[in-house]
Amino acid sequence: MIVQINFFSTCMAVVCSSVFILIFCFMRKSRLFLHISSLPGMILLCVLCILRLLIPIEPPGAVVISSKNIYNAIYNIAGKKIVLFNTWTIFVYDLLLIIWISVAIGLLMFFVVNYFQFYQEIRKSDKYMRVNLEQIINQVCGEKNEPLDIRVNDYINFPISCGIFRKIIVIPDQIYSDRELYYILKHESAHIKNGDLLIQFLINLLCSIYWWNPLVYMLRLNYKHYFELRCDQTVIENMTEDEKAEYLTVILKSYKSSRKKMSKREKRNLLERFEFVKDYKEKRNVKYVGSVILLVCFFLSYVFIFQSSYDPQYQHSNEHEQELSEIFEVDSDNSYLIQQPNGSYILRTPYGDVDIPEEDIKIIMDNFDFKEDLQ
Repeated sequence: MIVQINFFSTCMAVVCSSVFILIFCFMRKSRLFLHISSLPGMILLCVLCILRLLIPIEPPGAVVISSKNIYNAIYNIAGKKIVLFNTWTIFVYDLLLIIWISVAIGLLMFFVVNYFQFYQEIRKSDKYMRVNLEQIINQVCGEKNEPLDIRVNDYINFPISCGIFRKIIVIPDQIYSDRELYYILKHESAHIKNGDLLIQFLINLLCSIYWWNPLVYMLRLNYKHYFELRCDQTVIENMTEDEKAEYLTVILKSYKSSRKKMSKREKRNLLERFEFVKDYKEKRNVKYVGSVILLVCFFLSYVFIFQSSYDPQYQHSNEHEQELSEIFEVDSDNSYLIQQPNGSYILRTPYGDVDIPEEDIKIIMDNFDFKEDLQ
């Protein structure tokens, strides 16, 4: 058996990732993330939400858990035929799949085109010029001395970083002191080093692919604040209390200079960033128990998979009546499909062959493998 992506593996991915996202959002509202030891775990939880949706596979050897009530009910609806325009007959399952893929392709094209148009506009911006810029960059990068592509743009309100392969830091066309510029570049370069730009890109892709799932929008709404906190943590590492106050002043100045009216969420996020920086104390012994538990749960989500289960009815003789009067469970481990010369299908089980009605063929195909008739 090989790795496969099917209806059930996709459902499992959506269910598991939804649980992860709900935990993520609950932790966000409970403010537990303000504890330094929990911040790496919350970043990991966000990444696992993304990976679970991007990799909706059923690995070989996955333990199948039969679900007769939920999945059977869903499949009974999905397997129904509907007639479109009085001529075209299609399964509900196929129609929903066509709608999902069509909208997802449209949204993906819209997002990708707009993203690269924005990136090209940023690349056309003027390079930021300053007499002692190289010295400030050396202070930001330290011994690594990595080059930073810094642009200035009149149309942005906040310093930002963008790009997947070629990263660019963009700052508003304003006057900054050496110290202010140092903090801004230190913060934005932390976004680049932490891989935040790629994660942001992937989350937007997920919103385009799983456009019908409101929880992915909840993830997009909440993840940025965690990454801002992680960058703040990178900047203030080994800082004195006076330097922390100076850094917070730069953050506040960026918000005020944007001339944008802050929403309640933005005000709350800014306040929590201030509390985080003010109360931050370097911890050498960070506990990773939570991160280990999250990783175990993530891998366990691939070990088990829920699938529908059917109990076939048989035409049997009286001599086998007692033997076949029991209820037998039929699944992909003990049964398989065979196509007849006339185009019809039968399900071969250890207890006998079952004719598959035409309206149920689409449903059964997703559950059982095909084999040649060796009898």
